[in-house]
Amino acid sequence: MAKPINCPQVGQDIETAILVAWRVKAGEEIRKGDVIAEVESDKATFEVEAFASGTVVELLYEEGDEVKVLKPIAYIGESEEEVSKGETESTGNGEVKQPEPSPKHEVSNTREPTIAPKDRVFASPSARRIARKYDIDIASINGSGPRGRVIKRDVME
Repeated sequence: MAKPINCPQVGQDIETAILVAWRVKAGEEIRKGDVIAEVESDKATFEVEAFASGTVVELLYEEGDEVKVLKPIAYIGESEEEVSKGETESTGNGEVKQPEPSPKHEVSNTREPTIAPKDRVFASPSARRIARKYDIDIASINGSGPRGRVIKRDVME
């Protein structure tokens, strides 16, 4: 049975994080302790490690997506295994609950689409903080992150 890999709780009051990068692909063999992804909160970037060895069965989000903490971001299992819609997940405190539908397939019309201003620069919080500290114009930096987002490494270079 495939088991979920949850987004870590990256701070006490943090409810969501940005999935900055996947370090694995679906179908890839991984070992316990391998870094499978990077997530970023308002304050820092964290690595997500595999809790067990196995095969990455499914990645639920794409780079740049906002994810809820303590919710599944991927599934790990045996190489031929598929994720069953009826599987349960652990909440970490001994409780077991049914998983939510895969975020890839959810459609929500509750928000009107917004158009970002042309002068808006997409940058991670840590990149903005470093740019401010060293008085660097963040708009002059080419981003190498998901969807051209300016990340810490871009500012440091």
